[in-house]
Amino acid sequence: MTGLTHVATHVPASERDVWEAEAEEMGASLSVYVQMMAIAGRKKFDRRVEPDRTRADLRREIGRLMKELEERDETIKSLRRQLKDTEQHAVIDFVAENPGASYGDVRQHLMNTNGGRIASMLAEMEGAELHVEDGKFYATRVKSDEGLDD
Repeated sequence: MTGLTHVATHVPASERDVWEAEAEEMGASLSVYVQMMAIAGRKKFDRRVEPDRTRADLRREIGRLMKELEERDETIKSLRRQLKDTEQHAVIDFVAENPGASYGDVRQHLMNTNGGRIASMLAEMEGAELHVEDGKFYATRVKSDEGLDD
């Protein structure tokens, strides 16, 4: 007896075909080829596991991302204020140009001129608060229902 033992592995047929072709190119049997590749693989294998980043690096990254999130939230709040101000200014400007305008006049003016404002508003909100799929809008962040038990 030679002191060798049998080891088997299960691989897809396509992988076995590749191994057989490579073994043939090397002038070795499939058994010898698999043994050589296992030995070569173990030489390159390091059992030590090293994290890609330290905990301190991860904490710094979390801090940076939290700051970035806060800045984006402030940007969203600012855009909302600007939008509100724009809508209010549109009403004020119309009434200033048309003293004594009725509610219906103001409403009609907003309906007539709203298209451009809506398009720019949606463009500003896309990504941060809205996303579009197949021409339909969806909220990026969905508010959870308050007071409901799961």
